[in-house]
Amino acid sequence: MAPNELKKYFESIHLPETLQLTPGVKILNVKNFISTQFATIENTSNSLDQCPAWSRLLKLYDLLHSPIQ
Repeated sequence: MAPNELKKYFESIHLPETLQLTPGVKILNVKNFISTQFATIENTSNSLDQCPAWSRLLKLYDLLHSPIQ
């Protein structure tokens, strides 16, 4: 999945206000989190597979896209 596709996905769904991303990471403002992660991706010189922000967005996608939450 490309960043623009992922961005469109997040824009097309109802986002929760908060979300437990991992056992030790709770997102308190999901919309702000997404915006910040995409800003990081746009300003990185690393490839996407080496960018922690991209990994976090994919993890968020997996959580939101899974049938059981």
